[in-house]
Amino acid sequence: PLVTGVQTCALPICYISNLRILKGTALYTANFVPPASPPLPTTANTSLLLNYTNSGVIDSAYRTTLETVGDARVTTANSKFGTGSYYFDGTDRIVTVPNMIHSLASGDFTVECWVYPTAVNVGQVIVARAATNFVSGSDLQYGIYISSSGQVQMRPYVSTTDYTTNIGAISANTWTHVAFVRSGNTFMGFVNGVKSANTITSITGALNDNSAWITYMGYGVLNGSADVPFTGYIDDLRITRGYARYTANFRSEEHTSE
Repeated sequence: PLVTGVQTCALPICYISNLRILKGTALYTANFVPPASPPLPTTANTSLLLNYTNSGVIDSAYRTTLETVGDARVTTANSKFGTGSYYFDGTDRIVTVPNMIHSLASGDFTVECWVYPTAVNVGQVIVARAATNFVSGSDLQYGIYISSSGQVQMRPYVSTTDYTTNIGAISANTWTHVAFVRSGNTFMGFVNGVKSANTITSITGALNDNSAWITYMGYGVLNGSADVPFTGYIDDLRITRGYARYTANFRSEEHTSE
């Protein structure tokens, strides 16, 4: 059916586990007993193996394909809303496939989430859009970081120019709402709904961009060199293109709980 000019359809509901594709090997040529204890192993000529390690990571907007790297997953050990949140142990991450739908190079946008770092004395990346092997500022479009001094930072990049700006302090082992917003040519940051006095108005054009870039959650680099993975929990991460959701102080407890 068409609703206000937008075509919609019912999404099929099914479950798939342990998808394996072998190229060059006919693994079965007679009756066999399917394995009772997954995951399936990697055998000769395996070209694809999806064991689905109970990550539970879902895009509720149904617009993004997400990949868990390492053992990034939803855990019930801690959450801001509902019964679970993303857990990152410092060695894993969640990434999107390359897609321009995730680009925030130009136009208004809002990037926000609830974050529960287990330490704030080391640099960390909460979310960033960048090249798959980014090593310098020119490989990065934007990021929300935690600095080694416990400051949340918004980090837009144009060419090799780093516009990193502190937007507020964050504490370990507590839930904090963070938001990075562009409205026109003004870049703003919010911590627990409080707008930072530090804004950026010197960027008038587009941020760095490339169609092959992806969005990282829980991983990134700092100053073009050292890896700075995130350790802790992230809940209700939401990225909005074309809309500056916040331009003044707001009550963070009322947001991103859908």
